[in-house]
Amino acid sequence: MVNIFWFKRDLRVHDNLGLSLAGRAGQLLPLYIFDPEQWVGRPYSARHYQFLCDSVEDLKVSLLEQGHSLVFRVGNPTSIFSSLFQEFDVGGLWASQEVGDHWARERDRRVIECCLSYGVRFEQAPQNGVTQRLSNRDTWSKRWHNFMLGDVVTLNAQQSGLQVRSDARPCPSHFGLSSDHNPNIQRGGRARALELLGSFKKTRGQYYSREMSSPVTAFESCSRLSPHFAFGTVSVREVFQNIQRKRNQLREDKSSSNASWARSMSSFASRLRWHCHFMQKFNDEPRMEFESLHRGTFGLREEDFDEVFFEAWKQGRTGFPLVDAAMRALKATGWINFRMRAMLISFASYHLWLHWVRPAEYLASLFTDFEPGIHYPQVQMQAGTTGINAIRIYSPTKQARDQDPEGVFIREWIPELCSTPKSFIHTPWINPKLEGGYPSPIVEESNARKAAAGKMYALRNNTGFAKESKGIFKKHGSRVRARKNVLIKSPQLELL
Repeated sequence: MVNIFWFKRDLRVHDNLGLSLAGRAGQLLPLYIFDPEQWVGRPYSARHYQFLCDSVEDLKVSLLEQGHSLVFRVGNPTSIFSSLFQEFDVGGLWASQEVGDHWARERDRRVIECCLSYGVRFEQAPQNGVTQRLSNRDTWSKRWHNFMLGDVVTLNAQQSGLQVRSDARPCPSHFGLSSDHNPNIQRGGRARALELLGSFKKTRGQYYSREMSSPVTAFESCSRLSPHFAFGTVSVREVFQNIQRKRNQLREDKSSSNASWARSMSSFASRLRWHCHFMQKFNDEPRMEFESLHRGTFGLREEDFDEVFFEAWKQGRTGFPLVDAAMRALKATGWINFRMRAMLISFASYHLWLHWVRPAEYLASLFTDFEPGIHYPQVQMQAGTTGINAIRIYSPTKQARDQDPEGVFIREWIPELCSTPKSFIHTPWINPKLEGGYPSPIVEESNARKAAAGKMYALRNNTGFAKESKGIFKKHGSRVRARKNVLIKSPQLELL
């Protein structure tokens, strides 16, 4: 009897509960399916496929070390499983729970129907501390910590005599993707994830808490594990326990030099919880992929979408140096730090007054670490459509002065400004000798900010807005640091 384990966004052997359970159940058939629907007309792009291919090849080697051969199949999952169910005596299909987008949920629904029609049980094991069919958030944080402190599971090594046909791994052009290798995109695979974790704990992460906000320092000081979490080459639980061990060591060593390490590891551990907190939100409210969470914001920007503004934002030619540098860096490398991501969405949503759906889809195609469960709730939070968060309008000029005071990052990614003096680097439009073809600001910053803030305040003062906000907070709000002011009609305007 064969037990199939279907790898999706959990490309690892270590701490993969579903894989471990499938291996214990009997003869194991590890399977990865290259589904054309995932790559055609979707946010996933060549940079995601590049990371994926690295990761499945690393996974293939790890499985061989345990005596198992990873089988590749190309095509529709339902058709592939139907064929396998007819070819083998299948005891069960196993997978990991995924907080996927609409396409992934529909794919899984069809697979479940296929299993039911053949009488094959389909078991999906938990990961990331996300709870299915969560009744309320009151105990979520405690349950998450219990899961993260649980035993890390392994796959028992055993030689498999199973002979199964495997398709060749498709080249990118098979799905209409670019075949050009981008050397600036992070490489995938568990081995690289462990290298990053090791260097972050040993050297890079010492000043994480104070250096993660600036794009000048964030590329080096952040863990850079986010794409590995997205593709599952390493589990959040394994990393959390590693960080906890580091924190315990720091507590035992009371030297003053460890103070920065202690702050940074505490901050990073908190962000691992927030990582899963947002995935839980999306799991409970998947409509956030397509429509605003607070129904009182329906129609807020939909009819005012400016294609010229959108194109300038996409190309990094808005005339605001830090916005443009962040977008160009993201396009080139597939990564940018959280503060810059928030600023990009805030600027598009408020200064340019763009409805968040298309900017979100474009950013998803650029983020190598695109994780639907984090991406859509975060985008909506920055766009002001959740109804429970403060209105955060990032000033691109203030952020430039705060996060890149010398203009190092701006000059690196905007060659048109490489010779601009420091006195003009954040506001090049006032430089009488500006050369190089850099555009003037696409909007007047102060007026655009005031106009956006006025619209948001007017909306939040509407009858019934606060009532729905309370319902949203009850379902999705964090219970760790709940603040009274998140539910008032006109929450504080944050000019960042």
